[in-house]
Amino acid sequence: MLISVILAVIIDFIIGDPYSFPHPVKLMGRMISSEEKLARKITRSKKGLKLAGFIIVIINISLALLRHICY
Repeated sequence: MLISVILAVIIDFIIGDPYSFPHPVKLMGRMISSEEKLARKITRSKKGLKLAGFIIVIINISLALLRHICY
């Protein structure tokens, strides 16, 4: 088990990930970035941004759980 993990890390350092590969973390990052831009357009107050941040967290956790449940 440990040898497999070490080997996987070494291969990943050598080969790396292709930039065009659609990775879920990239998608989530783009979604959060878009949601943040929208939130900043809607509100400028600290309380409003905190509420928007909370809503963004709830939305993204819910989507991740929904995806996990459905697949």
